[in-house]
Amino acid sequence: MQPAGQFSCALDALFAAAEAAIAGGATVLVLTDSRVGPGRAPIPALLACSGVHQHLVKTGLRTSRGLVVETGAAREVHHFATLAGYGAQAIHPWLAFESIAGFAGQLPNKPTVYDAQKNYVKAINKGLMKVMSK
Repeated sequence: MQPAGQFSCALDALFAAAEAAIAGGATVLVLTDSRVGPGRAPIPALLACSGVHQHLVKTGLRTSRGLVVETGAAREVHHFATLAGYGAQAIHPWLAFESIAGFAGQLPNKPTVYDAQKNYVKAINKGLMKVMSK
């Protein structure tokens, strides 16, 4: 388990990086966990998204800034819905797309990778519409 101080420092560094990017003229911020590995543990996508969103709201920098989350953690409709509810305006589920590319040829009717990924996106969109209609 990580001491609370270290986790807080990682979030503070993320907030400072977001502010610096905005000061440098960025209008879209991309939060990604695609470069994790030994020695580089990710901040959970929902925590990073929510934290950056709330920090930018408090500092008055959130208006007219896009927040994109590129994460391997988003796989199901619920994951997408919670990320959108916590401030993400776009979500790229890189691990889901890589997984689909790996097994697309083994599916019935042998769809192309493009078609299998397109069907995944369509299913997620339908699920999000159902969630948002409630």
